[in-house]
Amino acid sequence: MLRGVVLLYVVAALCGEVLPGSTPILAFLDPHSWVYLVALYGSGAVIARELVRRRKLGWWNLLILGAAYGVLEEGMIVTSWFNPFWADAATLGEKGRALDINWIWAVGLTAYHAVMSVTIPVILVERVFPSRASEPWLGRFGLVIAFLVLIAILVFVPDGLITVRGSAAARLWRRLRRQPPVADGAAA
Repeated sequence: MLRGVVLLYVVAALCGEVLPGSTPILAFLDPHSWVYLVALYGSGAVIARELVRRRKLGWWNLLILGAAYGVLEEGMIVTSWFNPFWADAATLGEKGRALDINWIWAVGLTAYHAVMSVTIPVILVERVFPSRASEPWLGRFGLVIAFLVLIAILVFVPDGLITVRGSAAARLWRRLRRQPPVADGAAA
């Protein structure tokens, strides 16, 4: 059911970024941001929903997969957990910081993404298509495509789009290709 999947891609990005004010609507509508955010949030929500529906799991499992998505997004892609100068977490200072991770920020964002980026978008979109809510919407090929989109975002996020240095995976990719990192403060 392609309409439900497409709607879930967009609703997940709106709930995760626009509704809380993290991304202003005009910035969200910028084509580069729109494609990136819809692919990132939508893939996470679609994959979590499909796994839960295929295995006939409950809502707790959707929350757990949403939390896993939060770890992936904030921990590996955005890397806000590790950045002591992250604007949104700067007020925490050194509180909750251990092993170079801000644990207060990490736990909060993991719970946030579990609810706002995955579970609520799934609930809303399934309410639009109630007769198909309990069944998978993608075939095996579609699920593979959703995973590939998420992996592409993880590996190829452009430097400067989210953080100055890009995602942790992008930095690793540069190291493997032996490219020098982008200097802090430089735009991509």
